[in-house]
Amino acid sequence: MLKRKQIQRLQSNIGGRVLTPDDASFHAIGPVRASGNAEQLHQTAQIIVRPYDGEDVVASLRFAQEVNIDVAVIGGGGHPAKLAAVDDGLLLDMSTQKSIQVNPMDQWAITQTGVTWREFDQVTQAFGLACTGASVPDVGIAGQTLSGGIGWLHRSQGLTCDHVISAELATADGALINVSEEENPELLWALRGAGRHFGVVTSIAYQLPSLSPEVLGGYVTYPLDKLGDLAAHHRALSGDFPETLSTWLIAGRDQTGGGVCHLAIFYAGNPDDGETWHRNLISFSPPIADTVKLTTYLAWQGHSALGPVSAVARCWHAVDLETFPSGTVELVQSSLSDAPTPDCRICVIHLGGVLLQRADELSAVGPVQAENRIIILGDGQAAEEADLCINWADQV
Repeated sequence: MLKRKQIQRLQSNIGGRVLTPDDASFHAIGPVRASGNAEQLHQTAQIIVRPYDGEDVVASLRFAQEVNIDVAVIGGGGHPAKLAAVDDGLLLDMSTQKSIQVNPMDQWAITQTGVTWREFDQVTQAFGLACTGASVPDVGIAGQTLSGGIGWLHRSQGLTCDHVISAELATADGALINVSEEENPELLWALRGAGRHFGVVTSIAYQLPSLSPEVLGGYVTYPLDKLGDLAAHHRALSGDFPETLSTWLIAGRDQTGGGVCHLAIFYAGNPDDGETWHRNLISFSPPIADTVKLTTYLAWQGHSALGPVSAVARCWHAVDLETFPSGTVELVQSSLSDAPTPDCRICVIHLGGVLLQRADELSAVGPVQAENRIIILGDGQAAEEADLCINWADQV
């Protein structure tokens, strides 16, 4: 365990805050783990540092090396798999780092890594700009960017990491460096998709395409026994999809416990063309519900297609498939009938578009040739459901 003098020394060397278990806000920060039940959530780090700037991050990393404790980082939101948890170590909480600067003429923005996608989109859309962001608005920009990043715009704009033009990085050996095409270009390549392994990113600069504020978006809903017909109809049309059309299929349960499948339709182009695709996608059978309408990109980004990031029990898996193997629809239907909680879902995200045209040499993420990404979401709202959700997601 750290001694009080060691913690005081760290606090004297940084401009930010050092939190210990004696601080009231300590157990409310970042990922927490259950101890017996949902009422006994607790933080597993020894100390939490909320840095003022990049130099504070460097000082914290040096301190952790000196006292031989592990380090984890949480940005603006929190990874669903609780990757930021650290037992008896130092948690760097970047969530207070909220600066966003936009150059609308040259169409770029620099943001600190405590910013969430909701906050980033609100600022950049004020200038008619946007890049591929997370489908869960309250997660941070850093984790999404450094791991590649798909969202509602990936078919027309590519991955989130494809938009990175520079970054500031605190390295494990205690240096604060700039990363760009001119400085440390090999690290820029690595940060675009494999950036979790090279240090702590304190700010990121993005090149931002123009995006009209008006989009078409919503969900059409069918009973789960229509999943096979919906999937076959979608596949028959998907070869002609424009890059401005994104579709996500989410299968789960409704409030009564019955099985349902929702097809999310998002169109970031001419609204009349989007409405034509909307009609085509539901032409095989009338849906039991249809919320597709004109809306704004900000409003659409403000909702979470995959649910909130606050689930107490959570296990997510993802796999990319070029084609659906025989029996996939039946597997989804039977898996959902065995799901331990109503929050367990299976999501199929249609890929393609400009993802197929990405140059291999530009980033650590290789070519995306798969047609679909399947995400298994084992979620629950009580700590005692954790093992059940994990086992279910693993078996699916």
